[in-house]
Order: sequence, then structure tokens, then C-alpha cells
Amino acid sequence: MRKRLFGFIVVPMIFILVACNGGAVQNAYDQTQDNEDKKVSNEPNDNREGNNRTELLDISQLYWGMSIQEIEELFPAKKFEHNKSGDITSLTLTENRFNGSVCVDGDSMHLSIDQSGLSAIYFTLNMNKACNKDNPDAQELVNTGFEELYNKFITEVDPTSTRQRSSTVEEWSNDHSEFELAFWVNLHENPPIPYADVMIKKNKENVAVVVKASAEIVENNNEDSWLGKWNRPLRNNSATLNVLEMNDKGFTFTISSTWHARTGMVDGSAFFTSTSQAIFEDGLGCQISFVKNGGKMEVTQTMECSGYGGLNVTFEGDFLKGDVQVPEASLLDIGIFETKKQDDLFRKVVGEDYNLFVENMGVYALGSNLDNFNANVVQGYIVGLATLNEAIIMYNENNEIWGATLHDGQVLYYSNVGEYKRNIPVTIKEWIQDVGGYNGKVMFKSK
Repeated sequence: MRKRLFGFIVVPMIFILVACNGGAVQNAYDQTQDNEDKKVSNEPNDNREGNNRTELLDISQLYWGMSIQEIEELFPAKKFEHNKSGDITSLTLTENRFNGSVCVDGDSMHLSIDQSGLSAIYFTLNMNKACNKDNPDAQELVNTGFEELYNKFITEVDPTSTRQRSSTVEEWSNDHSEFELAFWVNLHENPPIPYADVMIKKNKENVAVVVKASAEIVENNNEDSWLGKWNRPLRNNSATLNVLEMNDKGFTFTISSTWHARTGMVDGSAFFTSTSQAIFEDGLGCQISFVKNGGKMEVTQTMECSGYGGLNVTFEGDFLKGDVQVPEASLLDIGIFETKKQDDLFRKVVGEDYNLFVENMGVYALGSNLDNFNANVVQGYIVGLATLNEAIIMYNENNEIWGATLHDGQVLYYSNVGEYKRNIPVTIKEWIQDVGGYNGKVMFKSK
């Protein structure tokens, strides 16, 4: 029976984590003033994104029972580190396979070979401190990272057959292998440090570790077919439905949804009640209805399905056939500015960082102006990532702009007002002091 609770497991292992240094806001102002010519790239951190996917070891080529020699001959370009304990040899590679995930700062893969050959594969993941599951304020981020890791991993292994969620671990399996994904916290560290691992265990000898074919999404854009990808293209409330396999009784599917930074997912089998409707039931009260009308799918759910996602995450809505993208939004679209002139002016001031403000204004409210000049104040953040993704905008009828946003721990500041290009208003200084994810660095980006 499928259970719906994300969970974690405590395992005694030791890793090294990089800690972030804090700093006083005023010291950052002074330091940045002395280094005003220093340019900082806004490109994603290369290490954060991990290695090129083509350089990663393709685990779909591995078979249970392979010898060390067979593995090394199959991947001659890989330099494995050998570690032997009793009758078991571990071949280790540091690949950073999961570094694109929100919680991961690095990872290694280990192939375990005993007397019968390859018998287990596991990945050890270094998690950043923001994902400490024992911190109540980090629960939403941890759940997001947990589901993100699961979705990232099943793109490389067979996710079919069974999937179970318990209070300690996420488990799934196929006829060849068993899989599990777990988060835990080493409470012996001070402060406690979070970790994760993915374990693949042998079910049968001399068979493929994974079977990718059944995990591949059928690219079928025929509106008459249920099969293929369907999307709910709503800003901050998008969802994707993949109908994987179908017969005369129904179909297998996965449906994932996001609401800001909160996520949810359901997978299983839906059974036809008519030529245009199928129903999924989990036996615990959750029922999802799929009604197809050409290239449109209407999805509804019962209240009990809310257990499959975070607060306000829903799988309901109108889904369109194909890879339909969420329309790009503007600060005018979401109501920050009242006129296109204001929006265009702000775009000119912040340049290529405009979309950072759109993203970080997921929800917003009017703020208080603490300065002695007239200005409207709007403050916002991404739900589930407050203190990590926030922004503030000040503007007035004289076409004067002030703005700041939090990005990768540092504050990016902008203004088109001469005396404030290198001098931060009191209102924004106070906002910076209250931002929990601030690392002490302010970048003055006004031109």
C-alpha cells in the first residue's frame, strides 16, 4: 500500500561540508565601496551544476554480478578508487551527479563488489546546511529537495512496479533491483549536518541493474491519444502529467505539481470508466479523475490527495497536450507596477537581473517607507524559500527606482538615483538586516 509521508532515516556517516560565513551589513557596504570596480559573475556556479551529463558513468550498462575487471574494461576512461574491506571491494567515483538539486553540494558513487560480483550501488550526498530537516524552518526546503532528488534519480533508473513512502525512507523497485532514497542528520556534529544517500540493491543475478525503457516518456502529441506529456502551464502553480503505458483497462501515470517552492507527486494506475474518463484511487481516500477532451485533460481530485504534496499543492486543473511552457511573466503582469512605463524603466535599471525580481516576488505586500523621500515600497519572496529568495522594490512618480534582491546569499542592489547608486536607502538597509539568508555581501549593480 502506498503511503504519503515524506521521511528520513538516521545513519552514522561522516562528510565534510562547506559553511557559509556571515557578516555585518555595514561592513559589506564599506568593503564593496573599496572594491567598486570588482565584477562578480551572475552565471550559475559551475560546481553547483555538476559535471556535464555526458561525462557521467552510464549505470544502465551495468549488470549485477560483473567483476571489477569487467567494470573497468567497460569504462576505461574512469579512474576508480579501490577500497577493500574483507571480501568486499568498493569502486568509488566523485561525479557530482546530483549537484543541480537544491540541497546538494556534492556526491560520490560507490560500486560494491563481493564474491558474486557487483551486488550494490550507492551514492553518498553532501547536503547543504539550509536543508537541515531537524530545523522546523527548513521543512519545506527539505521536502522540495527530497522530491527533487527522487525525480532526478528515476530519470536514470526504472521507477515502475512499486513505490512506497514510509516515515523513514522512500523506496521503489522493479524485477531486477531495489532502490531507496533517504535523508538524515548527523546529530554528533555541531551544528547538526544533513546528509542523504541513494541505495540500489540486487534482486537477481546477471541481469541489468536498471531497465530504462519502461521509464521513458512516450512522445505522443496526437490529441486523440492519452499517451504522452500533458502540462498545466500556470505561473507558480505548474504541473506535468505523464501517461506512460496504456491498455484497454487503463494507464500508468505520474503527475507532479508545484506551488511556488512546494511540490507534490502521485504515481500509479488509473482505470477507464468510459472512453473519456479514467479514475485513480489509492485506497486511502485519494481519488483523481482524468477526463480527456481532445488535446485538453481536466483533472480533479478529492481532498485526501492533499497528503501527496505540500501546503496548497494541487493536481487539479486543465492540462494541455504536449510540452506547453509557462508564459513568461512581468512585474506589470503580477501587479507590482501599474503602468508599462514603470515596468520598462525598472527593466532598464536592473537589466539582465529583471527576472530575478519576478521570481522573488512570488508573493508580495506593501511595505513601510523609512526614508525622508516619497516612494512606494513592495516586498516579496518565494513561498517555501523565504530568507533564501526575497526582493524589495521602491519607486515613485518622479521615475526614481531603488531595488534589491537576494541571490545565492548575496544582495544585489540597483538605483537610477545619482546619490543612491552607491548609498543604500534606510528602508532597504532595514530589509537587508531582516533577510535570514544574507551572507554579508552586497553588490552595487547600478550603472
